[in-house]
Amino acid sequence: MVQIMNFKQLCEKTKEFSVVTGTAENIISLEWKPVKHADGYRVFVSPHNKNYFKGELNTTETSVKLKGCENGVPLDFKVKAFRTADGPESFFGQSHIVTACPMKTPENLKAAADNSGNISISWKSCGDCDGYKIYTAYNDSENFAFRQYC
Repeated sequence: MVQIMNFKQLCEKTKEFSVVTGTAENIISLEWKPVKHADGYRVFVSPHNKNYFKGELNTTETSVKLKGCENGVPLDFKVKAFRTADGPESFFGQSHIVTACPMKTPENLKAAADNSGNISISWKSCGDCDGYKIYTAYNDSENFAFRQYC
């Protein structure tokens, strides 16, 4: 049996959802689980800690990749679910706010694994940075996880 809900019921029953971020050079990716009854999603972006969100794009997918982002500039994101029948500005579910900051990959980056499975990395230091963040991904995944500062 199909359950039909009006807009008010959707707003009351839909909880905030989580968004996972990933970054690469000049790229930010966002991914979330489907929201029940959603026909699509609008991705909103704001300068970090400014709470000035503007609709960036609409999608029917549960992930987006934003290219051309400025390296080293953090941005805040939230995603809102909508149902076409309720109109383009009627959102019934939204994500938690997440922050992502694309980083420039250092020059001459090298990685090598030894027989024990240990990995060593090296790169050419840039003169205009205070340190480095090390991220890893597994099995060609685009979802990177932070590991340590250097």
